[in-house]
Amino acid sequence: MSDDFSKACDLDDRGNHEDAFAIFETLAANGDVSSMTRLALMYGEGIGVEKDIAKSIYWDKKAIDQGDVVGMINLGITYRSIGDTGSAKALFERALQSGDPEGGIELLKTTLAQSSLAADVADIMRQIDRNIGHATPDSVQELAVIRKWFGIKSVGA
Repeated sequence: MSDDFSKACDLDDRGNHEDAFAIFETLAANGDVSSMTRLALMYGEGIGVEKDIAKSIYWDKKAIDQGDVVGMINLGITYRSIGDTGSAKALFERALQSGDPEGGIELLKTTLAQSSLAADVADIMRQIDRNIGHATPDSVQELAVIRKWFGIKSVGA
């Protein structure tokens, strides 16, 4: 890891996103794959820069062109979030075939979210929400994990 990349990560961690972005941008333009995926994330989330999904996709594709598995997974998540599940699944499968189990986890999450199981889970969660006041703290924490897993955004969603 280059000193400049480490510096940018440190700046980003401390909330100085704009300066971190500038360093990542320079490094990415010079071929640094890790900086490319960081730029993609920053564009995708609007961190230190105006949110721009097209630029996020651009930088993840540049990283993927160099064989980067992180870029595959990140771009798959982006595609899933904009409703292109076919492209998302293809990238997750490619990441899994490259040896990264995270690709399999994301593929499983995408597949489950598209199945009737997700609708069943959402229905059960609505029923649980009506009685949430009786849940233990551990149960509330488990429910939060289930919500995230199935993409159930909020209580009663």
